[in-house]
Amino acid sequence: MSLFLVTNAIQSAAVLTFILPVVYFCFIGLKGGFARGFLARQAGLTADTLGIPMVWISISVPVAMIIILIHLAARWAEPADERPKEVDSAQLD
Repeated sequence: MSLFLVTNAIQSAAVLTFILPVVYFCFIGLKGGFARGFLARQAGLTADTLGIPMVWISISVPVAMIIILIHLAARWAEPADERPKEVDSAQLD
């Protein structure tokens, strides 16, 4: 059981290490202001081929990252008895 918890903690730390900076910098710039975040910078640009602001295309980045965070939270909230059991060997039928 402790190995299971350690592997889940490592997986969760890896996900959070990747996702949290992406979400942070989507909204907040390098100097800590909302005016120069990724989405704010994209709001001033227009997609030449589509004729719409790039922010509508770029919004998919934080939306995808937030969906991943929701899945991670759901994984944490899963009861221990519903987690898949580890199988020592594969059985082919």
